[in-house]
Amino acid sequence: MEADKFKKCKLCGELRQLGNSHVIPAAFYKPYHEEKKAAILASNTSGNFPKKSRNGVYDQTILCKDCEKLFQAFDDYAAKIFLNETDRHFRAVKTRSEVEGFQADDVDQNLILQFLISVLWRASVSSQEFFSRVDLGPFEAAAAKVIQDSNDPIPACFGACLSRWEDDDLVGHHMLMDPIREKWEGINAYRLYLGQFVAYIRVDQQPFRAPFDKISLLRHPQLFVTSRSFTSSKDRLALIHTAVESIRNDKFRRG
Repeated sequence: MEADKFKKCKLCGELRQLGNSHVIPAAFYKPYHEEKKAAILASNTSGNFPKKSRNGVYDQTILCKDCEKLFQAFDDYAAKIFLNETDRHFRAVKTRSEVEGFQADDVDQNLILQFLISVLWRASVSSQEFFSRVDLGPFEAAAAKVIQDSNDPIPACFGACLSRWEDDDLVGHHMLMDPIREKWEGINAYRLYLGQFVAYIRVDQQPFRAPFDKISLLRHPQLFVTSRSFTSSKDRLALIHTAVESIRNDKFRRG
């Protein structure tokens, strides 16, 4: 029976006792937990009902405790930039009176890209339905290498752009959308929701094409983030739909 405690770690490949691994770091669920309200885990995949969780989505089939430590630097830095010290690092870039985007001069873009790749790898190997639309396929090994050899150059098959909601107070504060796969001008990418930020992560040997290449991570010394209106976005419609489904699902369960 003792041997049943040990399973194969998906990163190092060793038989070890696995822990509770968050695919999206626990820090990104902290605002919901502090408000003592459960986040709605939403998906626009047909047939998937929204679920609620205060602690987010974690997986007990991914990592041993030693390998879990490899993600700490990525996750802590992302929480710092995207959650805890956002306004300190980013300043608005305005054209006339409108905010066109945001710029940061002191953000480690390499570390941010490593973080995004590490989240995609965790999602790709996860057994949780919430991340079922992430499948890195032949790029999974390259993503694992980014995690294990963080001092090596990031493979050219990975890249990313970022956007930020300009009206983030309207973004469903208690909703988190599942990552989705999409194509940008024929380039394979994944859309990852991180609170008020959205990452578009390229997983393709082809580089981003214009205009996305001009704002991609590591292209400039400064990090540029585009501004998006949640009110006029398709994401708003998806969140409204899933909110309605969540209410219906709750009524169904209660009878």
